[in-house]
Amino acid sequence: MKKILFLFVLGVFFFVPSLSVQAAEEFLYICGPCSRNFVPIAEDVIQELALEDNVHIKLVSCLGACTASPVVEFKGEIYGHMTKEKLFALLRSYFTL
Repeated sequence: MKKILFLFVLGVFFFVPSLSVQAAEEFLYICGPCSRNFVPIAEDVIQELALEDNVHIKLVSCLGACTASPVVEFKGEIYGHMTKEKLFALLRSYFTL
């Protein structure tokens, strides 16, 4: 009986979480010195796409591309001249919405 219970608990622990398809949490880094005004726009996009649980905004010190403001970093890539439309397309393609 203990062996069956152990196998059941083991199965629930390893196999049930794999059944739920949930995207990982990601961070959208926004350059604070030159792109701070883009934060409300990014929040709107994340909300419109219902990604509040998946994408979190983090204001950072500098992304090194100030001449291309607004500047964001997502998944290790830096994107300059960001707009609401570009961010919408970027997040939508990543999360396949």
